[in-house]
Amino acid sequence: MNINLVNNGFTTFNLKDYNVDLYNKLRENILYKKTSNVLDVYLCNFFFCATIPITVYQFFEKIEKIFLDIDYDITHQDYLRQKEVALKQSYTGNEYYIRMAFPSNDLSILKQIKEIIFSNFEFNQDQSWFESGPFVPNELNTSNFQESIKHIIHTILQNHYPDNISRYFEKNNYVTKISCFPKQSWILPHRDGENDERLAVILIYLNDDWKPEYGGQLVLEKNTLVQPEFGNVAILDFTKNNVHHEVLEVLDDKFRYAFISFLDIRNM
Repeated sequence: MNINLVNNGFTTFNLKDYNVDLYNKLRENILYKKTSNVLDVYLCNFFFCATIPITVYQFFEKIEKIFLDIDYDITHQDYLRQKEVALKQSYTGNEYYIRMAFPSNDLSILKQIKEIIFSNFEFNQDQSWFESGPFVPNELNTSNFQESIKHIIHTILQNHYPDNISRYFEKNNYVTKISCFPKQSWILPHRDGENDERLAVILIYLNDDWKPEYGGQLVLEKNTLVQPEFGNVAILDFTKNNVHHEVLEVLDDKFRYAFISFLDIRNM
């Protein structure tokens, strides 16, 4: 096992310095200054978690009336499924806490959903972002974009762990998503908790020309800042660690992109 990873609980580096072949493979798929054109088509949820001064049930009553103005389909099965989960969580936990992925394959609609929430509700936000669905490789086409990303992630992590970690990349286990943080998005400081079924979390950042004043940095153990610049990698170990982390608020009107993969055993 990589000594720095297990001792610190995390490691971070730029892929170009670590393995130029993997960096070039990533760059082949995400061309310079073309990130949004490549990645935006995959975004299909606005994920939002916050404490609100009204019940979750009242939240849906109010927001669904506003959704009529943007022709958002609140009868679609994807929306109804997410709403059911959010309501169930509120009934069994905190009825003033909303955790919801608002689905749409239209990024302009996702942007409007975010604007509606931020303009019409008071809340204390835990976290929010746009995200893709699972970035699953096509088993019949090993040269496709998704397969390339899986190969990059697998290679990086295998280099950091001595045992064969292939089981984490089996069909029912491996999941990678694209996360996209717009302005006013962040993640509050927290620890994910111990998880015996988790190997690690890995992030690969995808923005060119990101400036520190834009915000959006990952903060590890309160003192290590990872800039969301293209090729920067952060790995959080879960075999022996539970790393404190947060994402600072995105301050500029730009999108902060990353691949994120939670390496869990899910098919037991």
